[in-house]
Amino acid sequence: MEEEPISPDTNEFPQVPDFRSFGKHQDGFATEIGSSDADQIRLAIEASQRKPVEGVAFTTRPLVHTIAGYSITRPLPDDSRIGWTSFSSIVNPGGALKILATEKKHEKAEGWLDDVTTGILGFIIGSLFLISFYKISSRRFQNCATDDIHRAINQVSIETSEKAEWLNRFLHKFWLIFEPVLSTYVIENLDTYIVDYLPGFLDSVRLNTFTLGSKPVCVEKVHTFYQTEPNTVCMDWTVSFTPNDTVGMTREELDNKKNPKIVLHIRLGKGLMGTAFPVLVEDMSFRGRMRVKLELMTQMPHIKIVEACFMEKPVFDYVLKPLGGDTFGFDVNNIPGLQSFVRDQAHAILGPMLYYPNVFSFDAEKFFSGELDISRANGVLAITVHSCTKINTSDASLHPFIRFYLNEAQQELEKTSICENTRIPHWNETKFLLLHDLKSILAMELRTTNNLKKAGKRLAKAHFDLKDVENTADLELNNLSIPMLRHGKHITDLNADMKYFPVSTPIKKEDGTFIEPEAS
Repeated sequence: MEEEPISPDTNEFPQVPDFRSFGKHQDGFATEIGSSDADQIRLAIEASQRKPVEGVAFTTRPLVHTIAGYSITRPLPDDSRIGWTSFSSIVNPGGALKILATEKKHEKAEGWLDDVTTGILGFIIGSLFLISFYKISSRRFQNCATDDIHRAINQVSIETSEKAEWLNRFLHKFWLIFEPVLSTYVIENLDTYIVDYLPGFLDSVRLNTFTLGSKPVCVEKVHTFYQTEPNTVCMDWTVSFTPNDTVGMTREELDNKKNPKIVLHIRLGKGLMGTAFPVLVEDMSFRGRMRVKLELMTQMPHIKIVEACFMEKPVFDYVLKPLGGDTFGFDVNNIPGLQSFVRDQAHAILGPMLYYPNVFSFDAEKFFSGELDISRANGVLAITVHSCTKINTSDASLHPFIRFYLNEAQQELEKTSICENTRIPHWNETKFLLLHDLKSILAMELRTTNNLKKAGKRLAKAHFDLKDVENTADLELNNLSIPMLRHGKHITDLNADMKYFPVSTPIKKEDGTFIEPEAS
């Protein structure tokens, strides 16, 4: 029968006293030295501590090296490789021997010099990347901070300049109406111009999304020149485009605000080996000094020609994401050297059109009178394109065609069919071009393409003054041989015939009355 503990809470049994000292006539319980006196116990302990320890002789057994119970004469070096287990990661079925020579060693890094060189180069490249990223970020921050300060404190203009807040108010209202029209024009015409500046590794570029946002260009200050011609107004505008700025905007404007966005579909490579991917451009901004010149006239709309150009290269910024889109896209401007390359390419494209002394000219008189509208033309130019001489170019295969347009409008009038894979194309086609008169310059472009839907690559260009047709008796020129050039180099000659068929229009007399044309 088991004993029950006295205390149910602690579950402990009672302690049993030591009865070894009973019958020895000692007071209290005795210790191992036969006494319970504390002084005797202390003296015994002190005596034992003072007792000298006699030298003890130790014997050393000879060291015997064994492997799995078998003795060997000498130890195995740790860098040795013995047995199949030293070359395999599989465990010995009989158990490991626990000897380094029989175990597989981890592969040590070889070629330390290569590792050190790689590490140094990686450190240098990483440092350059961080330095470039820091410079770009700090420059962007400084530009944004500078613009914010200028807008916040309303910097006092120089004596010859003035604010143009009234013009900015007008642009704010007008931009919402004009921006969709401008974006549509860019989508329809920009593909033709971009293709001429493509690098060799790009097959094509197609612009399918373009918007400049809902916030307009801001005119910060205007400097007016007074010593000009009586019918000329010339001004220098300091303009900026910062669509992400929200200072002074109402809650409703913030809710309806749209940021600029451009999506380009770029195709790398040629033929079947090529691949296409979208490139996103957003958060665009710029600042520069633009010269605007207006030539006035007496008729409506009282502005004959508008000329505009940048007096110096504008400072612009953007975010370029070739992969990932809005969510996972990475701004490639953070890559060292790429931002300056893209900026130089943009300057190379814009320079011949907008940088002084080159100017962008717009004929407002012809625009408002409808002369630039081909649907309101009053004459037809029949041009028969026969052939071209041998095309001198380095391209491997050519699929040429001819494109016609007027220099003033830059709007395509017609184009020929595509001659497949030939350097001496023959068309023998007649195209009818709608014209207002023969006072324009007809531009003819020789292009090549691999797809009927693509704008093609420009090979050469020629300009023909239509006054030469007007000066003939029957408004006809035959057997023309028109040289076509590219960067001043002769590429080929275009063989063509031209004949103009005018439409009878009322003749204005000196007294302001008109003579109606005869019925045909």
